[in-house]
Amino acid sequence: MRYLKGTLIYKIRGIRKKLLSDVSAALDGSGLTAELYFGLRFIYENPGCSQKELADLLLTDANIVVRGIDKMEERSLVRRERHPTDRRAYSLFLTKEGESLVLDKWEKVLASQEECLSRLPAEQRKLFIEFFDAIATSD
Repeated sequence: MRYLKGTLIYKIRGIRKKLLSDVSAALDGSGLTAELYFGLRFIYENPGCSQKELADLLLTDANIVVRGIDKMEERSLVRRERHPTDRRAYSLFLTKEGESLVLDKWEKVLASQEECLSRLPAEQRKLFIEFFDAIATSD
């Protein structure tokens, strides 16, 4: 067991679990999971994106995204429109309710991230993010 706990994947899973737990607390009362909230946030930042583009942005499977969009659409947070150049695709937009929810919760979501990072000295926080960026963007 000692070896497993020393692996990078184990440590990243622990960080992910902590961050998702903190974000879920920040979203309390919204009825959204962290994943659904981030879907809304990406649509907010990329209005008109397709479901495929959203799946790529979220680093997840397109089928999972479609189910999430269905849930957000049922709650009147998102609307789908036919893509202007691809009849098989939909463009995604937030409704006023969706935009309001995204903006209302954003500061709490960021604060939850800062709380997680607060265990590191300020100079190490920047390096931590740079290291993750370097690994995540490598080919």
